[in-house]
Amino acid sequence: MNYSIPVSQKCSWCSDLRSIFLCVLTSSLPMKVSKYVKSRLLRSVLRLRKFLTKHIAGGGFETLVTEEALPQLVHAGTPTDGRIIYSEKTKAYAGQMHFLAEKVFSGTGRTWSAEHVQNLNPADLDAVYRGFYLSESLEDDAVRALLENQIKAERDMVPSLTPHMEEKADLAFIWDRRLESFLKGRLGEATFYNLRKAIPPNWIVGQEQHFALGLPNNMQDSIGLASLSRSKRAFVLKSSGFSGSASWGEGVDFIHKKSAADAAQLLTAAHQDNSALHVVQQFTKGKDHVLEYEDGAGGVVKMSAARIRLTPYFSAVPGQEGKLVAAKATARENTDYIHGASDSINSAVDSK
Repeated sequence: MNYSIPVSQKCSWCSDLRSIFLCVLTSSLPMKVSKYVKSRLLRSVLRLRKFLTKHIAGGGFETLVTEEALPQLVHAGTPTDGRIIYSEKTKAYAGQMHFLAEKVFSGTGRTWSAEHVQNLNPADLDAVYRGFYLSESLEDDAVRALLENQIKAERDMVPSLTPHMEEKADLAFIWDRRLESFLKGRLGEATFYNLRKAIPPNWIVGQEQHFALGLPNNMQDSIGLASLSRSKRAFVLKSSGFSGSASWGEGVDFIHKKSAADAAQLLTAAHQDNSALHVVQQFTKGKDHVLEYEDGAGGVVKMSAARIRLTPYFSAVPGQEGKLVAAKATARENTDYIHGASDSINSAVDSK
């Protein structure tokens, strides 16, 4: 299936709304308050954002955005009618999709709805916000039919059809010998080496000979990592991109936490898999940070020693490409899987 048609270039509203959503969703905390809020307080993060903005502002605090900021931004940049589509994989977020459609996208003279992709006639669709991964088209006939119809009719879709944005292997390029001269020329040497400081050493499985630092003990392929002691094989194996296991931490394995036999089995399977890319990344253990959060309806303040992941969001709006529009902090304790979950703490990052 060919996703090369740049649908986002054919319509004015296809600038990356994900950045706008996340900027507003995560910026409802008061500017001067360092509380962290348990994500389990309310089922929907969108309702939580609205709840927080309303009540924090009502308490006399200044918030980064007003309660109506998200609807206003969406209304200004989207058609008056359309549908938000979720899939079998993402149906757990159906409540958020319906909230977005009813309370954010819809309004006076505007009608949006949220629907499961299997309940649709793809030929009847016009503007679509896709709440699913492009890679689902490999296994879900309804997703594939929807995408094919949208491409054929050159209809609007957000996020745009950019499968490379779902690919983790891009980060391996900064460590690929073949691209060093090109990237230094395009980025400048200072930026190139700053990126190498920020991006952990990693390589694409099957392309080990091009990894700038070389593999441990001069081994020729990633399978050899299994023969190292646990302390020396501190690496993470990831399903890289266009596959069903490349999201939600489903395809992430910590090699140093596996037995030698299990590590060898995982690495061999990745080496032999011709359906998708896999990457191996050097593991760096995160530091524990003591955080304060409110848990439960009683507003009980608790402490958490958690590891933190920062997620920046950059603009794709024409004329503002690459501008940092928001950053989110995700914290979890007692695990190396740092992602949004029922036990995670999520907060906006205040640049001040």
